[in-house]
Amino acid sequence: MAEPTLVLVHGLTGASTDFDGVVDALGAGGRRVLAIDQRGHGTAEWRTPYTFDALVGDLRAALDGLGPVDLLGHSLGGMVAMRLAVAHPELVRSLLLMDTGASPPTGLGAWFQPAIEIVRDGGMAALVAARDVSDPVHRWKLESMDPEAFVALAALLCDHEPFVDAVRGVRCPTTVIVGERDKPFRATSEELASTIAGAALEVIAGGGHSPQIDARDEWLAAVERHLSAVGEREHLRG
Repeated sequence: MAEPTLVLVHGLTGASTDFDGVVDALGAGGRRVLAIDQRGHGTAEWRTPYTFDALVGDLRAALDGLGPVDLLGHSLGGMVAMRLAVAHPELVRSLLLMDTGASPPTGLGAWFQPAIEIVRDGGMAALVAARDVSDPVHRWKLESMDPEAFVALAALLCDHEPFVDAVRGVRCPTTVIVGERDKPFRATSEELASTIAGAALEVIAGGGHSPQIDARDEWLAAVERHLSAVGEREHLRG
């Protein structure tokens, strides 16, 4: 039997390219790895509405025909992934929730609100200019994003109905990964790990909000520990 596909879902203002530096390592040994662009981001279509329901629907469509997958969601992508796992458990073999939460992170709204106002008034180009974004990859991700998606999803990320009670329904093997230095999401990640039955918590030393980039080797090791444990569990059951 072929090994399940590992699907990677980026966060707000991200893109599938957020995982370019780890895809080859994750795919070593023949594992199939699929990184997707969420609507309004990267090369994906600009298409309203920008809601959790719409993003979950997009992800469900992307998984069609793949069988149960190992699903990793980062930040906003983690919020989408956990909702898919609750609504469609048959599609998810295992879950990796990275720098995310089932509740809005404390204080994130105050950080995002000025950016929301800039984009509402002048679009993504205004945000690039205001933040003096010089890194070409970061600049491309911002400039390729639908301004309406940024405004709607930033507001949703900062202020949404807590999903804590619902996430108790996750039954697949789950690992919560968070960068050691990711202050807004440390508490929400720890909450997730204590809420989902049997979930493991991996705190990535030296990692920030994107530990797959700034603590790559430690992050890869954590992901491989999760996937190996899931595979061993299935072998013992099979």
